[in-house]
Amino acid sequence: VFLRDRGNEAVFAPFCFGDGSAAACPCGNSGAARHGCQNSAGTGGALLSGTGSPSLSSDTVVLTSTGELPTATSILLQGPAQISPVLYGDGLRCTGGSLKRLFTHGALGGAVSFPGNLDPSISARSAALGAPIPVAATRNYQVYYRDPNAGFCPAPTGSTFNISNAVAIFWGS
Repeated sequence: VFLRDRGNEAVFAPFCFGDGSAAACPCGNSGAARHGCQNSAGTGGALLSGTGSPSLSSDTVVLTSTGELPTATSILLQGPAQISPVLYGDGLRCTGGSLKRLFTHGALGGAVSFPGNLDPSISARSAALGAPIPVAATRNYQVYYRDPNAGFCPAPTGSTFNISNAVAIFWGS
């Protein structure tokens, strides 16, 4: 699902949509087009997007998740594999392999960016966690976030967390 020749979307190739195109969300809680599954705030679901240069020598990548709950605790997940959608809390997870939790931040107004102002770059943080990104490798990202309204998507199907759509990044030298 990763294409490298379509402008910015090619560098930050979105996939794993909770809008019903990838798979059904756990409680029939489909999100807006290309977002993750809907959350209890009714934002259309979290939308992960990226900017910057995915160059391992000068990494300026910033991944931003919008449409979360106003003050959600959010974790940026990185995985080497794309997997078929699996139910994950109130959403769908499509990032797989040996997952790394790169950063944890609180959302402000339903939005959060990784890395934050005082954080190392995404590639430096990955290397510090024992998972250096090889040149010409693709890594996949999703944002896990808390949604404490247990009544929105009750157990056993749902939970008190959700996840954004996913973004694949092809890392250059």
